[in-house]
Amino acid sequence: MELKEYLQTLWKWAWLIVLCTLCAGAASFIVSSRLPPVYEAKVLIMSNQSQNAGILDYSSLLGGQRMIETYREMLKTWPVLETVIANLDLPYTPRELEKRIQVKIIPETQLLELKVEDNDPQRAADIANDMAFTFLVQRSTEQQLEEIESYEESVVTHMKALEQEIEVGRNEIEQMQASPALRTEERLAALHASQSGQQAAYANLLAAYLDIRLIKSRLLDLAVAESAHPSSEPIRPRKLLNTGVAGLSGCMIACAMVFLLEYLDDTLENADDLHEILSLPSLGAIPAVRSWQMDGHARVQATDWPVGEAFRVLRTNIQFANVDSTVRTLLVTSSGPGEGKTSVAANLGAVMAQNGRKVLLVDADLRKSCLHRHFGIPNHTGLTSLLLNNAGQREGIVEADIPNLFVLPSGPPPPNPSELLSSQRMSRLIEEFQTFVDIVVFDSPPVLVCADAMVLASQTDGVVFVVDSRSTHRDAAQRALEMLRNVEARVLGGVLNRVAARSSKYYYYYSNDGGSKKPLWTRWLGRNGGMRKAHSRKNLIE
Repeated sequence: MELKEYLQTLWKWAWLIVLCTLCAGAASFIVSSRLPPVYEAKVLIMSNQSQNAGILDYSSLLGGQRMIETYREMLKTWPVLETVIANLDLPYTPRELEKRIQVKIIPETQLLELKVEDNDPQRAADIANDMAFTFLVQRSTEQQLEEIESYEESVVTHMKALEQEIEVGRNEIEQMQASPALRTEERLAALHASQSGQQAAYANLLAAYLDIRLIKSRLLDLAVAESAHPSSEPIRPRKLLNTGVAGLSGCMIACAMVFLLEYLDDTLENADDLHEILSLPSLGAIPAVRSWQMDGHARVQATDWPVGEAFRVLRTNIQFANVDSTVRTLLVTSSGPGEGKTSVAANLGAVMAQNGRKVLLVDADLRKSCLHRHFGIPNHTGLTSLLLNNAGQREGIVEADIPNLFVLPSGPPPPNPSELLSSQRMSRLIEEFQTFVDIVVFDSPPVLVCADAMVLASQTDGVVFVVDSRSTHRDAAQRALEMLRNVEARVLGGVLNRVAARSSKYYYYYSNDGGSKKPLWTRWLGRNGGMRKAHSRKNLIE
């Protein structure tokens, strides 16, 4: 598929794409408007670990980072949440409150950002501030401090006792060194060993004391850098953004649906399909325009209406479809019912008669006849009367209101239509019809419904195959044409019926007023406003 075909497909389904886009956007806007607003408040908590840690090394930095990660997780623990709920008398459970909280570490800083979302801006700020305060208080509880201070006192007591023992040992060593009479080598060595052990123990106690001081400093290493304040603007719902995203999503879904429908659609929609798929020349395209429809039926008159001009083009193409031989008998058929073959036959006969040729329209659909209703004539006698009763060749033929146009209804329905149409009497009637008219146009049943169309196709000079651009499937049309060719029927070409007006070349036409190109509805509205009542039975009904 080329770019042009993609664009044509999008233009064809533009109404669906626009509708889906508008519906999705409108639905999103309505839903967003009905949602309660959500406000956000945030608190910044700063860690002061490095200020109390002394000389920094890799281990202390790594420990500090881990501590901040620990704080982030501890902020959302249930003891903190339960305390906040009790303090503020919140209508939430700890789990519901946890879903409204987000804690993150600001990269390359020692800051924790605590965000709280709520439908009330003041309550969101109160929750954020109270959570920060509660966490800081719980980080420095009296019980924790008492335990640490008790351990610190124990270490200090041991350190003082060791200091005294070290001092006593030092004095004794000095006395022995000052009085040689009191000095013994064994005693001096023992004092030195004891002094070394006491100093090592003191060093260990001093290290423990420094660790305790560091732990105490880290219990108080958090502070609120910025308190939360009520927000004046909600963060959700974002109506414009939601509407735009929903509209874009609806547009994309509609485009996907359009291309899927086009891929799955096997109907014949244009003249290229007739040529490429059915190997048929296109004889014409009949647009489906509402302005020339009355009571559900199409009408044609000798003006430059788009539909009338389309049938005139069809008439001209049929005349030049086979230059070597003249088409005196013409069969109009289709693959299935409801594709507009009767409409095409009636209107084609009308424009041929308007061209000065005598035309006989024969309703050869003996199973479901409707041509007589289009002209408002009785169906008491007709083709079956001529075939069964051997009546005169002109019995049942009615002259229509359009000059040079004659209509032969089907007559009473027979029990064996195919046998009648394949009889010798039918062949003689076809020859007799040609003695008093210039061309005979047969309206037959659909090819795939019964064998009547194939019987008539083998007895006529040409076949016009009608294709409904909205309902005729490729497989059905191919099977019908194959059946016609099996009986050696001369298929002159295909007629594309009910073509979308905007995609049809007949949607705009040249008016008689100075040759300017005007849309059909402008011409229709300009005719005294009572145009529908002005038409008579001279206009053919589809």
